[in-house]
Amino acid sequence: MGLKYRSLSFNWLENIIVPTIDLFYNTPIDKELITRDASERTIVANIYCKMNLFFQKNQKSNTVLEHIRIDVEYNRNLIDPKKAYMKCDLCQQNRCFVRTHNFGEANIVPDIIIHRRGSNDDNQVAIEFKKNGNKDKNRRNNDIAKLTYLTCQQPFEQNEKYNYKYRYGYFIDMDKDSYSVTSYENAKEKTKKTRKDGNWI
Repeated sequence: MGLKYRSLSFNWLENIIVPTIDLFYNTPIDKELITRDASERTIVANIYCKMNLFFQKNQKSNTVLEHIRIDVEYNRNLIDPKKAYMKCDLCQQNRCFVRTHNFGEANIVPDIIIHRRGSNDDNQVAIEFKKNGNKDKNRRNNDIAKLTYLTCQQPFEQNEKYNYKYRYGYFIDMDKDSYSVTSYENAKEKTKKTRKDGNWI
């Protein structure tokens, strides 16, 4: 059994996620998907393939990662569908985005997750992507609510097997020549920064 995420020291953003997206932007045939306004699913699938290559290289030299997997649109929680259960009813955080957005018991299908399949012990990262031109506020809010819920660290009494507790969430806005990363930890937005030509700006 691998180490649980609280003991796993690994910088997912700088070691896996950023190099992957930088490669996407630096590969003209791939970056063209943005300029052609291809669907987000097409873009995410392309990024997922690259991300797995970066991850496998890191996995070979870092044994604590051997049980971790990267999955695209993974919709399972153990053997059940991944849902937002109303853990929020037990929470006193009235200003939490999930509660104000009325997320309910919706199915959750993150664009990409980094986790251990069949367990919630090693939930590392949940990622949502949006093209910058996608201004559908309701869909964007749903993605923010997902990341907020997935990264919530509050206990879920008598239902802990449904408690996801992802260590990090990232909302990635993709523009034609740059992208921004908004990070979430413990159900809160932490930082937002933009990257262009391989540098944070």
